[in-house]
Amino acid sequence: AAPRYSTGYFTLRNRISILVEMYAYAPFEDRVKANYAFLVELLREVARAPEALHRAVAEADTAEITRGRGSAEPSEVVLRWKTSEHPDRISFPVCGWTKEVSTATGHEYARYHCSDEDEPIEVPWYHRPEAQISVARPKGYLLLPGWPMIESRLIEHGLQLFRIGRDVKLSAESIHVEKPRLAGNSYQGQVRLEDFSTERKKETRTFPVGSLWIPANQPDFEIAVQLLEPEAPDSLLQWGYLHSVFERKEYIGQAELELLIREMLKDPEIARKWDEVKQKITPGEAYLWWYSRTPYWDSTIGELPYARVMSIPSNLLTEKLELD
Repeated sequence: AAPRYSTGYFTLRNRISILVEMYAYAPFEDRVKANYAFLVELLREVARAPEALHRAVAEADTAEITRGRGSAEPSEVVLRWKTSEHPDRISFPVCGWTKEVSTATGHEYARYHCSDEDEPIEVPWYHRPEAQISVARPKGYLLLPGWPMIESRLIEHGLQLFRIGRDVKLSAESIHVEKPRLAGNSYQGQVRLEDFSTERKKETRTFPVGSLWIPANQPDFEIAVQLLEPEAPDSLLQWGYLHSVFERKEYIGQAELELLIREMLKDPEIARKWDEVKQKITPGEAYLWWYSRTPYWDSTIGELPYARVMSIPSNLLTEKLELD
């Protein structure tokens, strides 16, 4: 399941989780008793060998820390899972049903009729997870100052954060998000980012004093990955918390832009590209097309306020962020 659900979240924290769902068409009393019986047996199973559970958790935490320290070749970390298209087949007990036509929609729907005479049916069982999107595991992230919302989210999940004590210049992987498309409606009070493209670029950049270092050698690091990597299904970007990175604060006057366009059109390559696109874009898009090719364009638009660090520099001096 997606990270925001318990069956997805607890695995990121190296903890076992079990989802119990009751069959909606069974009588309510049966559902309550079934849930009670399952929980009793689960607690008995844990009580039979609690040391084994403690050991499994400790081993998983240690493995995550070890992966975070890494080697010269970084491991992969999964951002999004999918279910295998190759199912097993199982016998599944179900209620009998008939198909009826909806008065409201005119479409067919299933009406269930449960009885002791219902026979199980054989169905495909899609249950094997496969990695859908993976990225190289970083050694950590550096977050620029001035983003308390991101900082508070990381703190609330119990991640270890460190403030750097001075400006540091290092090689990092910046993430640039382009072509954002917002959802048409809000969901749980947030307007999600429905579609976008990303460009990752390795560059040497300076992070100012006060930036936050989120190291990979901690047990819950994959929670930071799910929050900060834009392609992760429950990333802060997709949930609409970083929309401000797409806002243009500067503009260029049309008269000044026209003078620059005339100069740029003297370049045959730019003239050729303009001939290819000018009939396919709106006037507003044409303005941005030319503006983005001037020296005055803000290239930080769409750039996320943190970067992936693939190798830890020796000059990274940090101080642990003490929480109240």
